[in-house]
Amino acid sequence: MALPKRFCVVEFTSEENRPVEAVPSGWIDVEKKFCRWPPGSISQQTKDIKKRTPPKDSWKSCPILMLKDNIGKHCLRRSMIVYTFNS
Repeated sequence: MALPKRFCVVEFTSEENRPVEAVPSGWIDVEKKFCRWPPGSISQQTKDIKKRTPPKDSWKSCPILMLKDNIGKHCLRRSMIVYTFNS
């Protein structure tokens, strides 16, 4: 099943440095409080994000703060710059 071609910018609230990341919208739960996060290296995680790999039950479920949702790929870079700069 293909995921929607939209992304979200989220802050991972359980991490000490509270990283901000762009993730496929299909990785976010219905209540927009948790994000599935793939295991593996940063390189593999980046590939999963770019490919919008459907999340698996084995992936970690991380608490998040939704910063922006329903972003098209063309606006993603600009949104990431804004949220990273303001963090």
